Amino acid sequence: RRRDEVGQLTRNFGRMVGKIKLQIGKIESDRDRMAELYRHRKRFYDNVTHELKTPLTSILGYAELVRDVGPRDEELFAKGMKHIAEESQRLHSLVVELLEQSREADDRQDYGRTELGAIVRDVCEGMRFKAERYGLRIDCEARGAAVDGSADRLRQLAINLVDNAIKYGEASTAIVVRVREEAGDAVLSVSNRLDSAVGDGIAETSAAREPGSLGLGLGICRRIAADHGGSLETESSDGLATFVARIPLWSGSEGE
Repeated sequence: RRRDEVGQLTRNFGRMVGKIKLQIGKIESDRDRMAELYRHRKRFYDNVTHELKTPLTSILGYAELVRDVGPRDEELFAKGMKHIAEESQRLHSLVVELLEQSREADDRQDYGRTELGAIVRDVCEGMRFKAERYGLRIDCEARGAAVDGSADRLRQLAINLVDNAIKYGEASTAIVVRVREEAGDAVLSVSNRLDSAVGDGIAETSAAREPGSLGLGLGICRRIAADHGGSLETESSDGLATFVARIPLWSGSEGE
């Protein structure tokens, strides 16, 4: 409380201690954030390594088996080549997904006025045959809903969500696909009744009818929605899984 030089020094020292405490707090916060980022990246790369290693190991094993035994066993040769082709396609899909994950979020060169409803109708029509193969049907109602976006990436978003519903849907049920306008957003929803034999359709560890990476697939969907200024929400209750993607509606003038 002194008002001389010693008092002023004491007050300055107190302020210095306060600033140092704030800096230490900021450093600790940055340290924790970096540690969490490191853990997140490690989980991602561990997942990627596992996803890529599995089909590669399978391809190598069957390739060696076909090389050693195949010429003398036509049935084994046909089975091995079929498996190699399927796993190669799976590996290709994973690589494409990883490349999509690595795209910069601000790459908007192909953005423009895009009719989400038309894209979703086309996707549903193209995937009806695959759904029917598993005893499922697609109930699609999609109109209008113009957004500022990339037609190719929005098509990929719709394909991933519908394909996921096919992989995890209960036979003899409908996959319900809807596109509507709501509170300034174009809303794409995909719902399906879950087949308990193949997983819950949301957890990344579920076992689908077909091999693939649900974690990467949904990660791409979230990235596409986020890059369009929107979001992807998931929920599962009473055996029903629903994925809802929201994209802001087109706000430009008709002449643009």
